[in-house]
Amino acid sequence: MFSEHDVKTGATLPIFPKNKYIVVDLPKFIKLHEGVDSREAFWLRLLSKGPLGVPETEDPLFAGALDRLRVSVAKPELIDSLEAYMFDERHAEEAIIAEAYLNGKAKGEADGHAEGLAKGLAKGRAEGRADGKREMARALKAMGDSTEKIVAVSGLTPAEVEAL
Repeated sequence: MFSEHDVKTGATLPIFPKNKYIVVDLPKFIKLHEGVDSREAFWLRLLSKGPLGVPETEDPLFAGALDRLRVSVAKPELIDSLEAYMFDERHAEEAIIAEAYLNGKAKGEADGHAEGLAKGLAKGRAEGRADGKREMARALKAMGDSTEKIVAVSGLTPAEVEAL
């Protein structure tokens, strides 16, 4: 291990002449190198963003590495062994509660939508009937019919007929 100062000044020396190390600050790499234009950039992008963070490639070395990282090509035995350790009882309960919550929320929203739609339709029909009664009363009034007759035919009150 080396200090940051030693890395910056180049004072670091490898333990063995054959082993050389490159120190990269991944957050800075991500910001500076959005593209993948070299093998080093591919590996650094893969390490920092995972297999979904690198573009598809024709390079057989990288294509093989990406295939090995994909769950879809994993052996069933590996998936089964990983699955056994993914959830303990507490996590299973939390998953069940979360699923019940989401299902309840979706049902509540659907029921609320249906109830709101039914109420809206009923209100719209009532308003439409009231508008129809007023239109009929206006027409009868324009023809010179009496308020009593208009009240009897339209179902409006005498005050409502007089207000037209």
